[in-house]
Amino acid sequence: MDNWLSEQVGFLPGAVNIGFIRGEWGTYLIDTGIDNSSVNKAVRASGEVTGAIVTHHHADHIGGLNKLEKKGISDLYAPANELDFIRHPSNEPYTMFGGGIPPKLLKNRHLEAKPCKSVRPCTEQNIVEPVPTPGHTIDHHAYLFDGYFFTGDAAFTNETIEKYGLLFAVDPQTAADSANAMRSQKFEQMIPGHGPLQEQRSDAFEVLDATANHYRSTAERVLSILGESLPIKDYIAVTMDQLAISDIVKARGFIQYILYQVPLMGYLSNLLDEQKVQIEMERKGPILRVQ
Repeated sequence: MDNWLSEQVGFLPGAVNIGFIRGEWGTYLIDTGIDNSSVNKAVRASGEVTGAIVTHHHADHIGGLNKLEKKGISDLYAPANELDFIRHPSNEPYTMFGGGIPPKLLKNRHLEAKPCKSVRPCTEQNIVEPVPTPGHTIDHHAYLFDGYFFTGDAAFTNETIEKYGLLFAVDPQTAADSANAMRSQKFEQMIPGHGPLQEQRSDAFEVLDATANHYRSTAERVLSILGESLPIKDYIAVTMDQLAISDIVKARGFIQYILYQVPLMGYLSNLLDEQKVQIEMERKGPILRVQ
């Protein structure tokens, strides 16, 4: 299979798409998959790899950085505010678990990649154009190169949205704004982190709109679910049930619960900051009250 879309751009489709770009500086990967197996496949498909640039710190996108580093490859880049998570990936389970020491259940390759100590800020390279697209993570970036837009997890297809019911984002409002802003970028084709190549700008716009609309409509649904008030201890269970994702959690287990809990807390944070909801302390505990 020819994985090259043009003389300079290609990608390896998979659970996480891995992009390839090449020029006089060699061949770089855009994201590296979840583990050594993923990055090895990408190297075989793209040829000799001389560097990599990742969109954000999640394990399924940076899992191959450690292998590249061990091979002596030093041109490894990521968004500046994601670097600590890549250099010290054990931080991720801590944040997912709310700051407490995480159980071993959460310390797995899906949440905790192997560390890459030599990774540098993506602004220090001049090969791709970094495009800040925060929301999915605190400093997520997409990248433009030769008319192609590598969007990582800043854009999701309707199929992915329907599959999971609730997209991951630490800051859903900002994620919606990022997806909307990406429409103004100059590109011909879009390669998302998950899902098929979007060969037409119109198709890419549909994906970007679907992503933004998901975050915005979910925010409205969460506000509606709260009613007039809701004890904060019941917030996660009630919203999961009303968003019809409880059965997915039951089938997939505790890790999926955590992956849903994070964005739900993000929605709550947005509503609190927008002063659409406030917290009132009562004897039985804090209450979320809609304004």
